[in-house]
Amino acid sequence: MNKWLFSAGIITAIISLLHVAIVIGGSDWYLFFGAGTEMARQSNEGMLEPVITTLGIAIGLALVTFYAFHTSLKKKRLPFSNFILYGFSFVMIFRGLVGIPIVYLLDHPYLNELSERPLFMVVSSIFCLGLGCIYWIGMNKMSGLRPSQY
Repeated sequence: MNKWLFSAGIITAIISLLHVAIVIGGSDWYLFFGAGTEMARQSNEGMLEPVITTLGIAIGLALVTFYAFHTSLKKKRLPFSNFILYGFSFVMIFRGLVGIPIVYLLDHPYLNELSERPLFMVVSSIFCLGLGCIYWIGMNKMSGLRPSQY
């Protein structure tokens, strides 16, 4: 068993379930977890957009979790497993490295709102960077799997 990918899968499963909890928790949860005042307002008004967006993220994370668990157990690889797991790793590393600079360099209402929460940005960036690295290490520990073999 690949402990790196299995651990990454557990973390991603928790994050997926957390997104479901955010939908249930409502506007205060959207605010706390960084979705912004607009998503919180829409949630408070009973609009579907925050629910669809957040559950869509939860489903995507559940898919990554499934691929991580499946690959970590060294079963026959699923189609696109390299693409999905390395791709997710890249997205998390990218978010971890450029999340803070983008917030301060671009002028957008949501990004301006995030710039007022530096602790959230630092913690979430470190978390994303760490999770991306765990996936990357896990994939590189797999014998015969390299990023060039998509």
